[in-house]
Amino acid sequence: AEYMGYDLADEYGLLIWQEAMFACAMYPVDAGFLDSVAAEIADNARRVQSHPSVFLFSGNNENEVAIADNWYATANETAAYTAMYVDLYWDTVLPGFEAVDPGRVRLSSSPSNGNETAAAPISPNPSNPLMGDVHYYNYLADCWDVTTYPNLRFASEFGFQSYPSLLTLAPVSSEADGDWAFGSPFTVHRNPHPDGNGQILQQLSYH
Repeated sequence: AEYMGYDLADEYGLLIWQEAMFACAMYPVDAGFLDSVAAEIADNARRVQSHPSVFLFSGNNENEVAIADNWYATANETAAYTAMYVDLYWDTVLPGFEAVDPGRVRLSSSPSNGNETAAAPISPNPSNPLMGDVHYYNYLADCWDVTTYPNLRFASEFGFQSYPSLLTLAPVSSEADGDWAFGSPFTVHRNPHPDGNGQILQQLSYH
């Protein structure tokens, strides 16, 4: 059961973009932490390397673009954060993947400029639509209108908001208490995205 998702992907021809568990944050790079990361990467690479559905290892999710676009007010110390980024991803995570599974494609981050990022190692524009992969979210455009979609080489993240099915919501909510109404405390709590309920209503209004 532990590997059911991988087994099913193997069986049905689905491809898995396997990322290390680093996302949307700056991480420490002291020796003890890096040693722990190296052990974790080796263990997890061995755990999934026999699955043909795993076509790529990625070092992190959105940490390169976070530095490039100053998500966390790191601009005054870009050189320091870039050096830390290199220590963690280029010098620890990626070599760890390579040591266990040298034949698998490896990327430092998503989104990134793919192989072009290696020379930087923080690209000025990791979301460049002309190279590598891109994360695309547009909550305001009509999600049924494909002409609004950008022309990208590869969208590794994309999507629109939606609530789960009523079969999922019903056991943990109460229609009698008004939980199913848009704007109820229940729906606001379940959708922390800023103006998330309003954006869902806007999508519905298009049709």
